[in-house]
Amino acid sequence: MDQKNPLSNISILKGILNGMDAFLYVTDPQTDEILFINDKMKEHFGVEGSGIGEICWKVLRKDMTSRCDFCPVYQLNKNPDEAVNWEIANPFTGRVYKCTDRFIQWTENRLVHFQHCVDVTDMKDAEHTIMERLEQQELMTAMSQSFISTDSMESLVENALKMAGEFMKVSFIVMMTHNPKDKTLVVKSSWNNKNCPHDSDSMPFHAGTLEYDSFVSNHMSDIVFDDISEVPSFTYLSQCGVKSFVQVPLIVDGDFWGIISFNECRSIRRWTESNVQLVRLIGSILAGLIEQKKMEERYIQMADLVNSSPQCI
Repeated sequence: MDQKNPLSNISILKGILNGMDAFLYVTDPQTDEILFINDKMKEHFGVEGSGIGEICWKVLRKDMTSRCDFCPVYQLNKNPDEAVNWEIANPFTGRVYKCTDRFIQWTENRLVHFQHCVDVTDMKDAEHTIMERLEQQELMTAMSQSFISTDSMESLVENALKMAGEFMKVSFIVMMTHNPKDKTLVVKSSWNNKNCPHDSDSMPFHAGTLEYDSFVSNHMSDIVFDDISEVPSFTYLSQCGVKSFVQVPLIVDGDFWGIISFNECRSIRRWTESNVQLVRLIGSILAGLIEQKKMEERYIQMADLVNSSPQCI
């Protein structure tokens, strides 16, 4: 750079900064006045005009009346020769940024605050998804291992529902089996975290009910409702205090056996795709347990039949 023409050097620096694939800006550490902001950052934050002369916390944040409490300038004033590395979730954009701030020399040997930011939201989301899947895998492993027991099926199911309910932090879970004679689904097992009393033992199940039409007629893999308050057909659930739920069918030996329903009573819940996939997995594991126990019962019946038959010598 031209050592004799600092303005030319700054012009070159601005050109370089403006071409970088990052969010960059420079402020006066005394007044928070923006001295430079690159085009990428202006577009991302919706800054109108050049942005030069604006106060950073007024244009880059929401509803602020003074400098941000977490502003890195406070740290830089204490250690002006060191960089500050940090992460921040900005409510203005709803994104997460990894930032590096430091003091640099500007025009007329002026010491200014320079910030370099990159959007790491997608990376954070990916990390969260990986961690969530690992935790779900641990739950599935623990649940499967708990089935290696001589306890009754009722005890095994109740323990599995408790593990699932505590993991997903729902109000209560019910596993219901089909009673074709009464055209109902009857509670077979349940778990309740005690913040939502559930005293209903059955629910209608016939052509015309959502569960029947979804799982028997249309062979759907789940029913998901974030808010049931405006659905008249869910009056019986609303009376139990349910505000949102996820239901999946339990298919045993290729036939519809019943459902498992994860319910929330405290507030409406935005079920994520990960939540729904986990409920499906839990449903599959429980259906497998039921199928295994039915097979064991058949073997016992066959053995009893053989033992009771006349033996020829």
